[in-house]
Amino acid sequence: DPQFVRAFIAGIPEKQVVKGMYIGADGWSPARTYLYTNDYKPLNGQLEVTRRWYMEMLWGRLAYNPETKDDVFKNLLATKYPTLNSENLFKAWALASGTLPKMTEMIMGNWKLDHDWWPEACWSDPGRHEGFRSIQGMAGESTNIAEGSNAGNADANGGTTVANGSNLCDIKTTAAGGCGNKKNSYQVAKEMQDSAQKALDLVGSLAVGTNIENRVAINNVKQIAYLGNYYAHKIRGSTYYKAGKKDSAVTALGTAYCYWMNYTRAMEEMYLPDTVREVSLSSWKFGDNAVLNEYTSQGGKGIPKCELLVGNVKTSSKLGDGISVKTFTGKGIKFNLPEAGNTFISIFNSKGNILIKEFNFEGNKGLNEFNFTQKLNTGIHFIQIKSGNLSHIEKIVLAGLN
Repeated sequence: DPQFVRAFIAGIPEKQVVKGMYIGADGWSPARTYLYTNDYKPLNGQLEVTRRWYMEMLWGRLAYNPETKDDVFKNLLATKYPTLNSENLFKAWALASGTLPKMTEMIMGNWKLDHDWWPEACWSDPGRHEGFRSIQGMAGESTNIAEGSNAGNADANGGTTVANGSNLCDIKTTAAGGCGNKKNSYQVAKEMQDSAQKALDLVGSLAVGTNIENRVAINNVKQIAYLGNYYAHKIRGSTYYKAGKKDSAVTALGTAYCYWMNYTRAMEEMYLPDTVREVSLSSWKFGDNAVLNEYTSQGGKGIPKCELLVGNVKTSSKLGDGISVKTFTGKGIKFNLPEAGNTFISIFNSKGNILIKEFNFEGNKGLNEFNFTQKLNTGIHFIQIKSGNLSHIEKIVLAGLN
């Protein structure tokens, strides 16, 4: 989000004593990376500065000239991804990325160092803290996570509050109704959720084609939007918990669990697990039990049903065909057609075996909804939609429930 970078640069105090800055990560040498799995393996071996080109460029250019206009970045995105709508991609990337700074501001307190908080894992360094960041800690309590979690508790030695100097109202005060004119945690959660959903809507309108870098860019936006949605509902659930509204907390934390599943399964489909600096993850399922435990500890029963989109990797046979999948669950599909006409829908499993084949469906121009004759199980599926002279194939991953 270039506006975040501008605000950061503008907020550096005493600029006259700053001699310089470095851009990038400490703790490892940014040489060639081998992070990808499955269909994305051809990108293994690329330089880290190439993989992170957009973020590095935003910081480099805006540190040099914070007045650089957004049009510069939109034009560069158009050059890098010529078949995508650069305006939509620019907005979606900024909206999705903007969710994590809000989460951090809500719970940062006196944290100063990078190992205090890794938002990509809801985690702190187990060597110096205790791991997973809980709803209790977010609400200002010192607690231990209940049994059944395979993650530690990063809040055992003290709960958190908003960052120093923040004008936001923390979760504990929001729950007590004492925020006054400050923006409360419910409002912050809504802003985060709205931004994440708008980002998903924007990239959902893009016909990605078969270009692998297009697919990575779109999936990166979706992954961070899923994570932003997780945190929005986690903030809401933590506030309800502190306010003693258990039913509302269960609902919010059940939805948070589903977005966590979407986020981690989308990461698992694309990335090897051991990609978080200084922490070795054996699996992207590392936090599942901790996230589920927050739901069940408030009275949630079993495992929430999560019929949500995960991968949504578009592989359209004709760029710009106008066919776009909006939602896909085990029970049915919603999709857009550019014009009315006889429509054929087929669903295949990951081995290419046909699961559902429907003919003579009269599609309408715009949004269509179609319910399957049988419920699909979780896993990887391919959907083919044919309408007139158009053919659209898309890879979908249904989140696991068990």
